[in-house]
Amino acid sequence: MKRFILPAMIIFSLFTSLGCVSKPIPIPGDSPRTIRNIYIEYMNIGNTFFKLEDYKSAAENYKLAMHNKKIYWACYYKLALCYVYTSSWANAESMYKQMLKRDPDNSSLKASLAYIYSMNGNVLKAIKMYASFLEEQPENESYLENYLVLILSEKKYFKKYRTAFEEKLEKLNEVNPENKNLTKITEKYKELAEIKEEEIEDISEEEELASEENESEGESELSDNDNPESSEEAQENTEKESSSEEISQ
Repeated sequence: MKRFILPAMIIFSLFTSLGCVSKPIPIPGDSPRTIRNIYIEYMNIGNTFFKLEDYKSAAENYKLAMHNKKIYWACYYKLALCYVYTSSWANAESMYKQMLKRDPDNSSLKASLAYIYSMNGNVLKAIKMYASFLEEQPENESYLENYLVLILSEKKYFKKYRTAFEEKLEKLNEVNPENKNLTKITEKYKELAEIKEEEIEDISEEEELASEENESEGESELSDNDNPESSEEAQENTEKESSSEEISQ
């Protein structure tokens, strides 16, 4: 019996009309290796879209590529970045939390999650995370700047953390007096310092409770069935990518 062969144009359409495909469709009779290669092609196409800053198309391809368990976590990380760059903060938050479950000591993932928290409305949580980062790296200019900017974002945060703010502002001056945002930060500080504390509202108990959530908690947007057991290869790929790209304020 002759094997049915799909015309080349139809095969090509699998990679050019992805909006109509919800799941990769293997060609009947293909070997497992060929099918795995199809998923790798989805990842390659996703990377191409990513470089072109077409993050929506890149995300769709990474989702398809994740059916190959060997490249699952590498694609998972790039998919999370796509959500960051498209301001899909809830999805980005859940995925970064999931990655931190696998790699809880990854400082780049933690710093990126702090940024995502601030963009997703949990500024107090982000402030607390940057404070913990500065305990380990007190002269990290990026951490200092982000910490100060977040405290200045609302008067209630400045009221609560004023003393710590002043200490870190002095430290930033020591680390880099030429910091491009130092003048703006200082001007905003002087403005808030003139406001009487009794005129500023306190941080609500609800917000305090929300900020106490552990950064590694949360569910991935993907089902457990899509989530393979970690392999050494997948772990290595994820750590390599996540340690090289840290999103920031």
